Parts: sequence; structure tokens; C-alpha cells
Amino acid sequence: MTEQAWEPVNGADAVWLRLESADNPMVITALAVTEPLSVADLHRLVQSRFMQFERFGWIPVNHSGIWFWEPDPEFEPEFHVRHLALPDPGDDEALATLVGDLMSQPLAENHPLWQFALIEGYQGRSVIVMRVHHCYADGLSLAALFGAISDDAPNVRPIPVRKEPVSESERARTYQGILETLRRALERVTHIKGEWTEKAGQLLAMADAGQAPSQVLAAVLGEVAQLMALPDDSPSPLTGQRLSPLKRCAWSAPVALTELKQTARVLGSSVNDLLLGAVSGGLGRYATLQGGEAPGKLTAAMPVNLRPLNHADGRQALLGLGNYFGLALVPLAVSAANPLESLYRVRHESEKLRQSWQPAIVHVAMSLLGLVPGLRQTALELINRRASLVLSNVPGPWRPRYLMGRKVEDVMFWVPQAGQICTGVSLISYGGQLRMGLVTDRNHIARPDALMGCMSSALEDYIQLAREGWHPPRPASGSRRSGQS
Repeated sequence: MTEQAWEPVNGADAVWLRLESADNPMVITALAVTEPLSVADLHRLVQSRFMQFERFGWIPVNHSGIWFWEPDPEFEPEFHVRHLALPDPGDDEALATLVGDLMSQPLAENHPLWQFALIEGYQGRSVIVMRVHHCYADGLSLAALFGAISDDAPNVRPIPVRKEPVSESERARTYQGILETLRRALERVTHIKGEWTEKAGQLLAMADAGQAPSQVLAAVLGEVAQLMALPDDSPSPLTGQRLSPLKRCAWSAPVALTELKQTARVLGSSVNDLLLGAVSGGLGRYATLQGGEAPGKLTAAMPVNLRPLNHADGRQALLGLGNYFGLALVPLAVSAANPLESLYRVRHESEKLRQSWQPAIVHVAMSLLGLVPGLRQTALELINRRASLVLSNVPGPWRPRYLMGRKVEDVMFWVPQAGQICTGVSLISYGGQLRMGLVTDRNHIARPDALMGCMSSALEDYIQLAREGWHPPRPASGSRRSGQS
């Protein structure tokens, strides 16, 4: 390798390569339903818009335990585009089966880890499925990428996409490389929160004082130890020892964001809390439907964005590819006696986490674990046993977008899971509507549409309560108000 031919993968991206397994590939899958589009149009889209991000021409390669980006010497964009026909009857069930089959297929390791598929035969429309390994970008980056490669009108002359800036190579083999990862992660977090904490200051002071790498790493892992001391989740079909490489997926009917905002206002919560309550209630109902009892403790690993939220033209502005998020472990109220108890319990937990540094510490820890070989099991222990599902919420464009002049009518995405977690819930808004998505392991939940139906029913219960004019009780006169301000 020459100095120009490789670049170390930073820790926050490399950790997803270390978490990779045959049963749980770390690949994000996204779907767009468009007006009829030809495979030639998709090839032009990939070549003229997608490939302006040079990272997608590079491969992550492992050298002696350290991951590096290397350009693919035989790169051909056409290799990454597939053309498929949807089997009869061409309905939602057929599409869900085909998308699940695509999720189950590994990406070619000797080429850049991404793929597009054009599916024809879906109710007179085209479906584009994009699969990208998590080491290239997180969900919010990919949502912003969608905005960058699409247009806000059907006949817009494409403006060249700003190329992804090539970051300064991190010295992953050295102590300075570790310190730089730590510093950038902490500075990013403190910039977002607008304040310094005693622990963050102590960590940076240790780095500035030139203390041994083991001492800095120990300080961060000390915070991780507190997370690992949390009690295990209850056994449930959402996790398991015997996973398969076969994935199944489902999605909900769309719900108007205006209705969700009105429902949240009436019930005295946020939209995010409302959705967490619906997921909690749906999981409890599904357990009952399967003839069992609701698990006593279930936790969702929920990505928390650590980048500035810049919006332009009704879409998330792309600030570069990569992974810039932490994880919050959110206890779900699965065993609540009624929907309102479920809602207010998850609201209480969410309020505690909004003041927590847990996502920041997890981001720093996972960045370090991504740089250090041999710590895959430690990275898995950050998530395994303390969470039963991954739940990701990504805001999409507010207004319709167009790909090669064709209107995008709908979008959806599905998140990967790590270790023994085999269930992922995704929430995405587009064009004023929100959908829920679900991906499961076939060995544990073979029909995710049944679980999705339970979640949708729980969400509909909240909407109905608000329509009927229910209001949360007011605090007693003279008492101090707690909870949301």
C-alpha cells in the first residue's frame, strides 16, 4: 500500500465491521416507491449522483486487526445494481418477502459494501431498494444522502452534489489516534449539549496530560461498566442464541404527522414518547397473542443523533457520511396495565435520558472499541442482554422528492441488529406522514406483520383517546409541577 492508497477507518465506523456476523450483517436497508423508472435511469442516478461520494468506491479491508479504506481497483458501478421482477400478485406481501430475501443475502466482501435493486411489478410503480453497510453511514446520514441525490421538482437540472470531504487520516495504530477519536467525540457531544461535564473534562485532561493509553481507556470503560451493570432484559422472542441469516420485514400503514402531533398535545406527551408507548403496548399485546405473558423488562437500544440538525429545502442537510450517534437504553413499558400507563412510563424514562450523558459515553466507548482489535465481545456486551431490540427514528423530507424526474411516493428503512438481538423497529416520516417498519429473524418471529399489527393497533388507541377528548389530570392546586415543562 502507498500513502495515497489507504486511509484508516475511524473508530465510530470500524465498530460496525467488528460487530458483523453471518447471522446479523450490519447493513441498513432502505426502500423508495417511485413512479415507473427504468434500469437505465437507475444506472444514471448511481453514476451521476450517488458516486459523487467517493467513499462508495472504497472497500474496508482488515490488516492485522486494523481496518483501512482502500479504493476498489476493479470498481464497476454496474456490478452494484440489480434488476428484479416482483412475483405475482405484486402486492405488499410479495414485496415484503422479496425485500426480506435481499436482506438475507450478504454483500460481496471484495467490493464496496453497497447495492441497489430496481424491482418492477409493484402495482404499476417501481421500487428501489438500497443496501449500505453501517460502516459507511448511519441512518440519518443516509436520509440526508437521499435528499442530496434527489430533487424537489421533477424537471430540475441536477446540481453537482458536494463531494464527501476526505477526512484527515487517523493514526489508528497509535496512542494519538485513540486520543484524537476520544477528543473529537467529546468535543462533538459537548458542542451539541452546550456544556461541559465533570467527567468529560476529566477525560480530556487525562489526554492532555499524556497519561498512558490504558488509563484513558480505563476511564471511558469505567463509564461503560455502569451500563453493563444494568440488569438483563427478560427472555423474549426478540432475542436468542440461535439466529439465522434469514430476515423478514413488515411496515405499517401511513399515519398523518399532524394527527400524531395533535394526539401528543392532547395526551401531554411528545410524538416520540407516543411512538415509544405504541411500541411498548404492541409488544405486550403480541406476547398475549402468542399465548404468553408480557415480559417484565424489555429495553430498546435507541440511536441518539450527535450532529447539528441543519435543514435545507425541507430536507436534512448532508454534513458528510459516517456514524455520529450514541445509544440510549430506553426501558419499555411492556407490562403496563393500560395504554396511558405505558405512555407516561416511557415519557418518564425519556425525560431522564434527555438529561443523561449515556449516549455520549456509548459513542466514545464504541469509537474506542472500533479502533482496538480483539474487543468485539466487549462491544457486543454494550448492547447484548441490556437491550432486546433496536429502535431508530429518522426524519425524512417534509415535501415530496424526485429521483431522475420520477416522484418518490413512499419511503421506508430497516435497521440492523447486533449480537443476539434479532428485532429492529424503524420510524420514518416523509411528505407529512409517518410509517413504522419492522425486521425480525425468521427463527424467532417468522411473521413480523402480526407484531406490526399489534404496534399499529396500540398507536391507533392513542389517536382514538385524543379524538374522544381525553386530557391528562391537572396537578393539584399549589403543588409543584413535575415532568415536561
